[in-house]
Amino acid sequence: MTKKLLFTSIISFFILIVSCQTESTENNEKTEGTEYELPKRKVDLSYFETEFGWGYDIEINGKNYIHQIHLPCECGGEGFKTKDKAILAAEFLKQKIVNNERRLVISKAQLDSLGAL
Repeated sequence: MTKKLLFTSIISFFILIVSCQTESTENNEKTEGTEYELPKRKVDLSYFETEFGWGYDIEINGKNYIHQIHLPCECGGEGFKTKDKAILAAEFLKQKIVNNERRLVISKAQLDSLGAL
């Protein structure tokens, strides 16, 4: 009788160990194939005229993120000459935000290639 009880206990223990390892492997397979997704962000652009020219605001999820009253390069403190040029620069930055880029910088060369100078 004790041999049967011992045998049953060993088998039960073995089944418990195997089932725990299988569950752990399944959980690892689920998390390894899953990429982390950043939360969705709503990006809004608005434009305004100042004494220096045109500027823009970029809001992310309703919070002001960038308030740009001057050209975003060392261009002497002037604003964009037209609203359309401010729109080009703001849209460029918006695309960088949507693409989850870390550096939200526009160089003078990029502004020139966009036609925003």
